[in-house]
Amino acid sequence: MRWLVIWAMSAGMALAAGPENGPELGFFEGTYEMVGRGADGALMAEPLALRVQRRGLKAEGCAGPAGTLRWRREHESWRLKGRLFGMQLVCGYAVDAGNDPQLICAGPGGVRLTGWPEEAFGEALACR
Repeated sequence: MRWLVIWAMSAGMALAAGPENGPELGFFEGTYEMVGRGADGALMAEPLALRVQRRGLKAEGCAGPAGTLRWRREHESWRLKGRLFGMQLVCGYAVDAGNDPQLICAGPGGVRLTGWPEEAFGEALACR
C-alpha cells in the first residue's frame, strides 16, 4: 500500500511539471493583433507577424521589423522573452478554442499587451 501511495505522488508531480521543453516555436508562428498599454501608458493596437528564425521568433509589424522573441525557461515554466515595438517584454501564453496561441505580455513601466490571433492566423500580415 505504501508503495502505491509513493508511486501515485511521484506520477502526480511529474504531470504537474508539464512538458519538458514547452511547445515548439512553430506553434507561435502566425499573425496577431497586439493590444494593450505601451511604455508611455497610451493604448495601442498593432498588427504583428511572428515567424520562426534560427534562434527564436522574428517579429514583423506594418512599419517593418518589430523585434525578436526567444523561448526561455523561467523557474517551472517557459516564457517568450525579448523586444517588441522597442519594449522589453516577457510573454506567457494561453490557447484559444481554435488551438491558436494568445500571448500575454508584460514589461517594465506598466507595459501590458495581449496578442490575439488574427482570423487568418497562418497567412501574411495584413496592414491597414
